[in-house]
Amino acid sequence: MEENDIQFHVREGVYPPAEDTFLLLDSIYSEIQGKVLEMGSGSGYLSVHLANRADMLIACDISLLAVKNTKENLVRNRIENSTDVLQTDLFLALADKRVFDFVIFNPPYLPADGNVTKEDRTYIGGIRGTEITEKFLKQAIKHLKPKGTIFVVVSSLADVESVWDSMRLLNLSADIINQKRLFFETLSILRGTPK
Repeated sequence: MEENDIQFHVREGVYPPAEDTFLLLDSIYSEIQGKVLEMGSGSGYLSVHLANRADMLIACDISLLAVKNTKENLVRNRIENSTDVLQTDLFLALADKRVFDFVIFNPPYLPADGNVTKEDRTYIGGIRGTEITEKFLKQAIKHLKPKGTIFVVVSSLADVESVWDSMRLLNLSADIINQKRLFFETLSILRGTPK
């Protein structure tokens, strides 16, 4: 895949850029600056597009295959020196003192349906579809600068109210900055900022 001088390859078994990825990028691109953390980088599509807007960018994923794919795409586009890529389960591999201006997550957000596949880790966010997002928010707040921003993708198929509740409990002001209606769901980009 090539677009606007960006060269990109998605390995088999890695979550490919899709409607949620494109919506997230379109929604946040103009705001990005400073220190940026992308959680769940997948193939690195967002990181490749955002690296030149950030002073420093760290891309993380739980999947070693995704980490390798992100690194490959950063190297392919000659921006590997301005980024770090880590394999980690959410924030476990990050020092407590690391804080960011922007923390971005396109999580697995679909509710479990009883069918188990090897791709579940990239799509299923828990029984309600939001458990991973809620866990992420609780950890992300500790790595956010006082005037920082969290961006997260949610689906109308999941228990979105529980994400709103989590944001309120964490003392985050939350709003929807963009939405896209698809055939079977509505994707929303939520923004959370400390009150």
